[in-house]
Order: sequence, then C-alpha cells, then structure tokens
Amino acid sequence: MTLSSHQPDESLERIVRLMAKVLDLPLVWVVLGQVSPQVGVVWGLSVEQIEPTLLPQSLLVADEAIFLANIENYDQHYPGVKSSNFLESFDLCFLAALPLKTGNGNRFGTLFLADRRVREFSSEHRSMVLEFASLLVEVLELKLVTARSVEVEAALRDSEAEMRALFAALKDVILVLNSEGRYLKIAPTNPRLLHISEDEKLGKTLHEIFPQQQADMFLSLVRYTLASQQTVSAEYSLSIEGEEVWFSTNITPLSEDTVVWVARDVTEQQQAEEALQQSVAQIRLIMDSVPARIAYVDREQHYRFVNHQYEEWFQIPAEEIVGKHMRELLGEPIYQGCLPAIETVLSGQQVIYEDNMISIKGKEHYFQVTFTPHFREQEVLGFYVLVQDITEIKFAEAVLRSNEERFRALIQDLQVGILVQGADAEILLCNRAAIDLLGVTEEQLLGRTSFDPTWNVIHEDGSVFPGATHPVPQAIATGKSVKNVIMGVYRPSMGDRVWLLVNAEPRLTAEGRVAQVICSFSDITAYKQSQAELSALFAALDDVILVVDAGGRYLKIAPTDPNLLYKPAPDLIGKRAHEVFPPALADYFVGQVRLALESKQRIQTEYSLQIGDREVWFSASISPLSDSTAIWVARDITQQKQAEVVLRQSNEELEAKVQERTAELERVRAQEQELAELKARFITTASHEFRTPLTVILTSAELLKREDIQWTDEKRMKYLQRIQDAIRSLTLIMNDIFTISKVEAGKLGFMPTPLNLESFCQDLLDDLQFQVARQYQLKLNYDRTLTHICLDETLLWQILTNLLSNAIKYSPQGSRIDLDIHQQDSAVVFTIRDQGIGIPEQDMPYLFESFHRGSNVGTISGTGLGLTIVRRCVELHGGSITVESAVGAGTTFTVIIPINQEVGQA
Repeated sequence: MTLSSHQPDESLERIVRLMAKVLDLPLVWVVLGQVSPQVGVVWGLSVEQIEPTLLPQSLLVADEAIFLANIENYDQHYPGVKSSNFLESFDLCFLAALPLKTGNGNRFGTLFLADRRVREFSSEHRSMVLEFASLLVEVLELKLVTARSVEVEAALRDSEAEMRALFAALKDVILVLNSEGRYLKIAPTNPRLLHISEDEKLGKTLHEIFPQQQADMFLSLVRYTLASQQTVSAEYSLSIEGEEVWFSTNITPLSEDTVVWVARDVTEQQQAEEALQQSVAQIRLIMDSVPARIAYVDREQHYRFVNHQYEEWFQIPAEEIVGKHMRELLGEPIYQGCLPAIETVLSGQQVIYEDNMISIKGKEHYFQVTFTPHFREQEVLGFYVLVQDITEIKFAEAVLRSNEERFRALIQDLQVGILVQGADAEILLCNRAAIDLLGVTEEQLLGRTSFDPTWNVIHEDGSVFPGATHPVPQAIATGKSVKNVIMGVYRPSMGDRVWLLVNAEPRLTAEGRVAQVICSFSDITAYKQSQAELSALFAALDDVILVVDAGGRYLKIAPTDPNLLYKPAPDLIGKRAHEVFPPALADYFVGQVRLALESKQRIQTEYSLQIGDREVWFSASISPLSDSTAIWVARDITQQKQAEVVLRQSNEELEAKVQERTAELERVRAQEQELAELKARFITTASHEFRTPLTVILTSAELLKREDIQWTDEKRMKYLQRIQDAIRSLTLIMNDIFTISKVEAGKLGFMPTPLNLESFCQDLLDDLQFQVARQYQLKLNYDRTLTHICLDETLLWQILTNLLSNAIKYSPQGSRIDLDIHQQDSAVVFTIRDQGIGIPEQDMPYLFESFHRGSNVGTISGTGLGLTIVRRCVELHGGSITVESAVGAGTTFTVIIPINQEVGQA
C-alpha cells in the first residue's frame, strides 16, 4: 500500500514548500520507502530528475538524522555520497537526511534537504527541521490511516460479498449456539435443510424446538465441545417435510461460551451405505446358500473370508477362522497335500483336483477342490477356494462298479437290444434281444463295430448313414448321450432290412474320458415312426439363482445358463409363479418359499421341470433374505437322476405293474364295499320308512274290524283317512325308490314337451293344499310373460313335488310356503321358499347325497332320496340348483332350467 503517486500530494507539497522557505533551502523533498516517487518537489525539478536510485543508499537506510555541511569531508562515513550522480549533476555542497518513522518505530520514508552552499545548521535550525519532520510524520500517518481505512473498507466489502457468495454456494447448515443451546446466528445457506425457518429458530433454545431426548443429545454435544475446546463430530437424522434427512456435523468452539455448528446433508451417502450393507448381506447370504465351501485366502495363506459351510464343516465360527493360516486350520498332513496346488495357484494358474477327507463327525467325504487366483494388475493378491462334496457321485460310481455283474445279467432279460461297446466302438457284450434283432450269432457280433460296412446303414430318406455319424462313434467323440436315432440296418443272414430306434449312452471315467458306451435299440420296423434327430449336448451348468417374494414373484434372476430357465429371463421378471407354471407346480413353489420365510431357515427340496423337450431335475436351497423375500438356488442334478434311473429302471417297472394291479384290486374292493354300504343303508332306511305307515294301516284296519266298538261316521272317516295317508306315504316312498333305481341305472329319460307351466304348477299346489288342508299356506307367484314353455312334465313334477313336500314337512303348521316362477334370459327360474327349521351348515356339502338327512330333522320321517332325485332331474334338463338356508330361519331352493329344449338336448 502506498500514499504517493506520480502527482505530488497537495498537503505534503505545501508543508515542504513552507519548510524550504523557512530554512532558505532551494531543494526539499520526501522519499517514501526507497523506491516510491517523490513528493514536495521545489526549485523547478521534475519527478524524473529526482529518481531515488540517484540518491546515496547509505542515507536512505540511516536510522538517525544526518547533517552534512561539507560533502567532501563525510564521504568516508557515508559511502557513495560524494560519487552520487544526483549530487554531481546539481553541484550540491550541503545535504541533510532525516528518517521518517511512525510512533511504533516503523520507518516509511526519508526527508531530504539540499543546498549549493556550504553551511552549518545551528541547534535551533536542527530543532526546526526535526519539528518539520514530526509534522510530516503526523500528516503521513494520517494519510496512511486514511488510506488503510479505505482499503480495509474495500476489503471488508469484498470479503462480505465473497462470504455471501460462499454461503449461497454452500449446502451446509451453519449455526452459532451458546452454552444454553440458544440459536444466536444462522448463516444464509440452504433453507430446505432447516428443521424450521430461520425466523422461528433465532433466539430460541434447542428444547423449544426439538423433543426432549433429541434436544438433550444436541445440548450435550455443545457443552462437551465447550468443555474440551476441541471440534466434535457426530451424525444424526431429522424429519424434514415428511422425509428422514441424515446430517454429519462438526461442532467447533467459537469462544468460551459459543460454538459454530456446521451440518452437512449425508442422506444419499447414508442410503448408499445402507444399500451397500444390504448388498454385502445378500452376497453373503447367497454364498451361504450355495451347497459348497467357499473361502478367500490371501497371498500369505491366511483366510480372509469363509461361508457358512466352512463353519459347519470345521464346527468353528467364521470370525475364529478368518485370520488363521491354512496350515493351522487344515492340519499339517492335509496342508502338505494341498501345498503343490497352493504354490501353483499363487503362480497365477487355476488348480482343480479331487481329495478325500474325514469330517469332524468321523465320516469319509470326497471333494472336488478348485483354487482360482485373484489378480490385480498382473499381481496375484490371493486365491478363491471352492470345495464341492462329490461323495454321492463317488458312491454312485462304486455302486455301478459293484453291480457290473448284476447289470450283465439284467440286460439279458431286457426286451430291447443292448450292446456294450469299448472306447474304440468294438462290441464287448450283447444280449439275446440284440442277437435276434440283428440276425447273427454272439460269435459273429462280438469284436465287430456298430458301424461295420456289412450293416449297410441308411437314413429314413434312403441316403447313406456314414459310420462316423453313428450314435456310438458320436457318443465316443463327444462324451455325451445320443438318443432316438432312426437307422435302417441290413441283415445279411435274413436278406432284409430292419429299422431300429437307437440310443447311445457313454460311461465316463473320473477324468472325463469315455470308458464304454451302452448302445440300446428297439425294432420300429412295423410303424417306422418319423422322428427328428436329437442331439443332447450337455455343458457344465451354473446354478440357477433367483430372488422371489412371498407370493412367488420373480424379483431378480442372476446371469445363468438360459437352458436351465423355464422361460427366458425377461419373460419371468415381475411375474408370479402362477403366471408361469401350471397351478399345482406353482402352488408347490410358493409353498416352499413361504415355509422358508415362516421358519426363517434354509429349506432343501428336489423337483423337475419340463424345459423345452427335456425334463430337468433340480436340487434347490431356499433361504430367507428378508421378512418377505427369499433366495432360491437350484442346481441341475439331471445326470445324477438319470444314473439312478438306470439302476432302478427294471425294479421300478415291475413295482409299477404290481402297484397298478394292487390299485385296481383296491378300486374293485372299494366299489364293492361302497355298494354293500349303499345296500345296507337302503335296507335300513326302507324298512324304517315302510314300518311306520304299515303299522298305521294295520292298526286302523284292526280297529275298524272290531264289532264291539260303536263307531260314529266321523270317527270311522278319521281312521279311514289315516289309512289313506299311510298308503299315500308308502306310494311316495315307492316312487322315490323306483325313481332312484332308474337314476342309478341311467334309465331316467328326458322328454320335453310344450307345457302350460302356470296351470301345471297351480294344479300341483292345489293337490298339495288339499292334502295339508289349512295347516299350511301355499302361494304361487307366476310371471305371466312366460309363454311357449317346453319342459319334461314328469321330471318337473318330481322336482317341484319333492321340494314342496320337503318345505311342508320341515315347516311349522300355519307357516307360508312360496313358489315363485319367473324368466331369466332363456331360462325359467323356480324359487321355493319356506320358514322351516333350516339346514345346518355341516350338512350342506352332503345335501344331495343318497340317504343323507340333516342332523336336526329329529323324528320327522324321510328316505333321504328326494334331493338326490331333484338334482338328477335338474341335470337332465341341463339346469342347476342352489340352496340358501339358516337354522331356524327357513330354506330357499333355486332351480334354473333352460326353456324350449328339444329331446336329447341335455
């Protein structure tokens, strides 16, 4: 900061001119610092003529006042004075220099006096010069303070503008609070992040704004910061506009009683961390769900990660395994056995080998172990360990070897031709069916190949079937099954051609080489079935990993072999199991998911799917991922199942036939038992229902025969009426039995004819009303728009008579029974409504079964056949019947029958 410019300051120049006049000096000037332009120029000299660089440097830096009366004599004390270009240029003989200092001793300039005359300053003149110098200092200090004030004000304005811009750019919340938790200042930053507005907060305390517990926590942070006089960091969340917002805050002491509270919105970071934690949890859960031991080992051979299967195998928690050296966990013998593989994988190569091990429980297990290196910029940082239990496969191989002889004996009894061929396709073994089908002897067959030119094999279209493309060479070349190949084979001994359906199944060694091929074939000459050539190419398949919710909806599908998905992944995501699979299969899958979620445990299951043209078997592990989602990990075990099928096939076929015959016998026995029970129920019901009316007839007839009783006409008519009622009851029972027998025999015919429905129903009600006299009110409500009705009169009579008779039978005397008839679309609707005892809910499912009666009928008579007859008569019309009932409130039957039907339509 400077006070001068190339134009002299007016106030300083006046002081300098006054000094020159008073002291009678031709030249007086002021130099500010050592490089600033001069002020107070007199004697007609310009600024350019009085450059500071022309002045002696020894005078510019002197701390005390210097008065040189004769320059010639003082050059030895102040070098450069005599030789100064400036002095020589103006032929000066006198020179004085006074340092200009502020009150605190800081130097800011020099006062120079000059003359061509040699002169001595008296003490009075020196005092006057010093006073002028003091005056100059005061003026310059005043100018300096004024200039600094102007610069400070400008700097403050710039600083305030910068601060406002900074606050506007900041997203942080900046607060000043005192030790009582009172808001003193709030920086104008992001208002969206304030719990309430700035005006509502200023002057208030934390406890006036936040709940007690949260305010206590905030106030404790403030007081701890003031007590420690150190910055304190913390995280907390606030509910702002219905959303939870997370903050990371730094609280810094501002004074002994105030702090600055700076809070930054870290909601997205918090959400990202939660998502990351959830993702890590999901990955660990997936690792724990995979039925294999998985670990990560660093370059120093220390475990850094193990899944749940490691814990189960070693019976040690994961946190105790992590950090251990492989030698410490595996033991020295096993570690030494693994050491070559460890050295290989640390050199950057993957290693796969098999080994056996005794488990903690003392059982021997076989494993396939895979070591895979982990690289970073060509450097091996560690390796992954995957240990898969192949004990079952080894056991199956042992069973296959132990049953070799049994297999040889078994194939002799098979009705299909079997050839066992070696790795070069030479025939090693054949059965009787193969000899008969090919028309050769065993000696002629053994040692030959299935693609011997003698067979002259052709395709269905007559083209030559090259030997290299035969099923057995193909199975040897690919190590895969070849199925359902149609071949035309010439039989030299018979002079004809036989058409065979051929399959070739390779048997592989543990190293994956083909040891033998089982060739099976059957004669299809009779029908020469047209079928496309199938080639089943099986590759090593990864597990299918799905995330599903409790409703069976596909949420995620891990990248996997599409051949193992029931449908392409895009067609599954977002769909429920019931939108993808048949109902029974979907119910099963959803049930397994819910079982895992409810039990909060991993569930193991096996199932098969028809994917494309093949059935694929899966072994699945379902583990809960959250309260409403689960991870479904499925592994293809089709080859294992096929191996089991080969071993069990003959026994299963025999067992199936036995079970089929047993089931048939059981069905016959069940039908006989059902028939016997039906007969017993019929006899019991019929005898009971016949006994009551026959007793009434017999008793009344014997009483009427007695001559010793004097009968009035009224009393005799009463007994005669009882006999008639009993006969009518017997007739109805016989009609029911006769009708149900025709129903069971399928002889109940259907003959619709034009019918005056209103007249028919009214006559029916009149007849019933006559029988019950005035004990019941029978009411017909008929829709007269019903015309041209065509129904079976006999069947309709059975329907209405049984339903109305039941309504009368199970209703209290004096109650009303309604028969409503109206048209609905192309059908007539009959509604029979009573106010009777109703039907219990537990009897509703059995209402239309023969001989079934309600549990609340008590002593009311009945055969239990009426509703069975009604339902069959309704079905013959092609109609339907429904019932609504409440115990004690009555029953309503609704019959809907299509109208204007033709004979044989139902």
